[in-house]
Amino acid sequence: MSEEGYRVITARNGEQAVDEASKSHPNLVLLDIVMPRKDGLATLRELKEKGERGPVIMLTGHGTIGTAREAMMLGAHGYITKPYDLELLKRALLEGLQESGLKQGDGACAP
Repeated sequence: MSEEGYRVITARNGEQAVDEASKSHPNLVLLDIVMPRKDGLATLRELKEKGERGPVIMLTGHGTIGTAREAMMLGAHGYITKPYDLELLKRALLEGLQESGLKQGDGACAP
């Protein structure tokens, strides 16, 4: 996404993702389901509890219908399984950014 003109912030694990989001209040978050220290669903839950309003797109190689349903019930904007098509991922990210009112070059955060 940085090649598309967006500011991207990364995190090594779910705990760091929550910390980074608390500091930068991202316009969009991309979370993997399987992450060290705190999985993506727990991270999503905490982000929503802390009032983060940007869309969250979940990415996983271990997806099940139940996991997808739980992610959506927790407030995920989208759910993409691995291996993913890069153009599909970009489109989902751009749609999420558009929903949040962000224009290209305004900045984004993707833990």
